[in-house]
Amino acid sequence: MSLKKSFFCLGLALVMLSPFSSTANGNLIGEEQQKKDPQKIEKFLLDYASKKISGTNSNNISNNSAEDEKHLTAESYDFYVFLNDLFWETDQNLKNSPDYRSIMEYAYEKVTEKTRNALPIDDKMAKKNLENDAAKKDNVQPFNSYYNRQQVVNYARNWVSPGNQKRNLVEYPTFDLDCTNFASQAWVAGGNVQRKPSNIPNNYYSTSDYWYSIVKQTSPITGLPTLFGWSTSWSVVDDFQDYWRKRGQSVISASHSNLNTIISNAEIGDIVQFKSYNSPRPTHSMVVTKKDNGTLYLTYHSGPNNNDVLDNDIKNIEAKETWYLVKF
Repeated sequence: MSLKKSFFCLGLALVMLSPFSSTANGNLIGEEQQKKDPQKIEKFLLDYASKKISGTNSNNISNNSAEDEKHLTAESYDFYVFLNDLFWETDQNLKNSPDYRSIMEYAYEKVTEKTRNALPIDDKMAKKNLENDAAKKDNVQPFNSYYNRQQVVNYARNWVSPGNQKRNLVEYPTFDLDCTNFASQAWVAGGNVQRKPSNIPNNYYSTSDYWYSIVKQTSPITGLPTLFGWSTSWSVVDDFQDYWRKRGQSVISASHSNLNTIISNAEIGDIVQFKSYNSPRPTHSMVVTKKDNGTLYLTYHSGPNNNDVLDNDIKNIEAKETWYLVKF
């Protein structure tokens, strides 16, 4: 996706100042010129995130020395975690910015780009996952011929981990931001059948007409996967929703003030998604693993600070603009 549509000017700390408001000679930069220079947008947000992560405030007062300040790049893992956290409404300063919508559009496009691309295959992690597979599969029988909601729950609970260490069955790719990849795996474990094109390209295929993830190649020495093929409907939040809409599955939406619409219609094994305020499309996918006491409990990868989360009460998640329930 192009980032050129996104632009913003945002402030730091107590005074909301535009980082793009003036040139070196003090002349104002017009809105149209800002639109044509997305590099300035990214540079400012990188500077903001670097200072925040390093504990440096807008006055450059920090417990860390200048040498200790973390300088992020546009492809830094920490930068993507920072952007993902914006969907969880964790940065009140940016949330109060008059340019919050532009900020969220930028975050959405960057994060969506990240959820298309799997991490390089790590043999050490793959081996560790492989060692856990036998025990994990005791409670999960993937590729059932019918939809078993409890199997979805079992899979989701088995494959969350402490902190932000991402773990998936070795036959699936892993992503830095892993929520929809994880939800898709849980749905396969429950018996949903993948839909694949006749010729599956290497790596991702940008489509919501198919839904699949397969191993394309394995190592002749270790037997571990070395190449995957997957659809973006497998790993990207809104493509997942679009695919299931096309397949005739029910997708229910409701505002946060009508959250009970989602709660009352959901069953364990369904997928709940949300759209943050001012984000153009849905930004997160979660598995319903429990329904009790008039609420839903959700399990997911890539929560705040990119942590895995087990059985979180939906009512504990800060207000979102729109909730979606993808039912099977």
